[in-house]
Amino acid sequence: MARNPVLSALAAYGGEYEKKLFGKLYRGLTAAKQLTLVEDVKNKVTLTGLRIGNGAKPGTGVFKPKGDDIIFEPRVLEVQEFQRDIQIFPKDFRTSFMAAMRGRGENAKNKKVPFVDYIWDQVVAQIGSEINRRAIYFGVGKEAFTTFDAGATYAIGDRVKIAHADGEIEYFRCKAATTAGQTPYTHPAKWVNNNVEAICEGFGPKIVAGINAGDINPVTTGAITTSSGAYAQFKKMWRAQDEEIRDNDQILCPTFCSFTDYDLLVDDHEEKVGKYTDVDPETGLRFLKGTDRRNPIIPALWLGGARRLINVPTAEMLVGTDLLSDMNNINTIEQMYHLDAGITGLIGTQIRDLSKLRVSDQS
Repeated sequence: MARNPVLSALAAYGGEYEKKLFGKLYRGLTAAKQLTLVEDVKNKVTLTGLRIGNGAKPGTGVFKPKGDDIIFEPRVLEVQEFQRDIQIFPKDFRTSFMAAMRGRGENAKNKKVPFVDYIWDQVVAQIGSEINRRAIYFGVGKEAFTTFDAGATYAIGDRVKIAHADGEIEYFRCKAATTAGQTPYTHPAKWVNNNVEAICEGFGPKIVAGINAGDINPVTTGAITTSSGAYAQFKKMWRAQDEEIRDNDQILCPTFCSFTDYDLLVDDHEEKVGKYTDVDPETGLRFLKGTDRRNPIIPALWLGGARRLINVPTAEMLVGTDLLSDMNNINTIEQMYHLDAGITGLIGTQIRDLSKLRVSDQS
């Protein structure tokens, strides 16, 4: 059967511009823009944290070093594979604003897809949006899910993995208590699909683990419910940060927040310190008043709506991938009426040094 040249062009574009598309995907993540993107992680990278103890003393002429002067605190940035299967039907564009680009005639042979590059851009943008809003912060990784037990009951928040009828493993979180035998397929109203959250462990679980281990002490801000107290609560976050970081004008140390909390702060800022105070005209960043423009407040889509405030130097929170990896791959197969596309890639997160992280007591 002869290959349709236009549908073939769609397949060819995915292959020829594969690296470009993945570059758009990863660099399009707001988390990658706002934090630090590490691009050469093929599997695991050890981040060697270094802590130097205190030991200065008056001159005595006696050499007596301490045994714990130099302490290495390694942490590992590990990337995990993700996959996206998608079908592109050229005829779907018949009723769209791009219909005129399809040429004359509507029949099985008309497989022309308008704006091939536009289509692929939208595909990778959607993948990036899913990962950005559901995996970067809320991701828990596959290990957090237990195999579904037909004889067990599940409570809200329980996570399970279960094989679909076609054999593929899927991941779910319980949102309503179940009785024995109520699977995500027989009672879908009681379960939420968590496939994206299963890709990798995000910042949220890492922060909770740090709190539980005593490595992170949450700042007591309380819930931000109105604009009247938002400014004071954000100030608590900045003032809880280490003084050496606050004093270093070479370190950008933002507070990341949800858009809800950002809006409440903006309202409080305008009421208390003026509408245009401490907004950088070049970047548009809003700096918290009273921080000498060292504490920008950044609403973060990657928080996925979580209400936790996070104050940290941007170099300490890492999003890892490998743009050159063979795992970043777009495979396409032309069918009679559509194009099948399989997309795989790598993504992971890590916090370099927990001691530089300040988080609020709200999650």
